[in-house]
Amino acid sequence: MKEGVLGTNSQRGASDSMLQAYFDDSGHSHDPNETVCCIGGCVSPAEAWDQLKQEWVSVLEEFRVPFLHMREFAHSTGVFKDGWKGDEPKRKAFLSALMDIMDRHVMSVIGATVLIADFIRLSPQQQDQMGDTHFMCLQDVFHGATVQLHDKPDEKIDIIFSNQTKHKALTETFCEICRERTTLGNRLGPFTWAEPKSAIPLQVADLVAFEI
Repeated sequence: MKEGVLGTNSQRGASDSMLQAYFDDSGHSHDPNETVCCIGGCVSPAEAWDQLKQEWVSVLEEFRVPFLHMREFAHSTGVFKDGWKGDEPKRKAFLSALMDIMDRHVMSVIGATVLIADFIRLSPQQQDQMGDTHFMCLQDVFHGATVQLHDKPDEKIDIIFSNQTKHKALTETFCEICRERTTLGNRLGPFTWAEPKSAIPLQVADLVAFEI
C-alpha cells in the first residue's frame, strides 16, 4: 500500500479558518477490470477553496468546457469529445492552467492506493480484518487530512466526498466508526457528499485520484 501526504505548502497552512478536505476514489476490489483501489484529494482552508473556485471556473470558461472529469479528458470523450483529441498544445495548456491554480491554493495533496492483486493474495481472515481495499485507503487519507491540524488543537476538518463513489455505505460506516471508536473522530467536522460537476474542489480531487 502506498499512502500519505503527497505535497504541502506550509505558508498556506497558516489560516485560522476551518480546513476542508475533498476526496474522490477509483477502483473496486471486486471488479475484475480494476488493478488498483485509490483515494485522492486535497486539503485547504475554506477561503483558499473560494479563490480556487473562481480561477478554476475562469479556465473552464476559457476552454469552453463545463467541468473537468479526468477520464473524459484523458480519452477525449464526453465534454472533451469535440476539438480535443490529438490537440496536445491545447490539452497541455488546459491541464497546466488548472495545476497552476492548484499550486497556488491547495495546501496539501493526499492519496492512498492498494494493489488489488496484493489484497486478494491475503487469507480470508486477513481480508476480513482489513475490511476492504477502500476501507484501507479511507483510513490513510482521513489520517492524512487530520494531520493538517497538528498545530490547531481546537479545530476540526470538514470532509467532503464525491457522491459518484461505488462505496457510499462503506464510507459512511467508516465515518461512524471513526467518530465512535477512535481519537481520529475527534478531529473530524461534518461529513458530506457532493456532486463533482457542481463542486469544483471535487474536480480537483478527481484530478489527484486519476493521477495517483
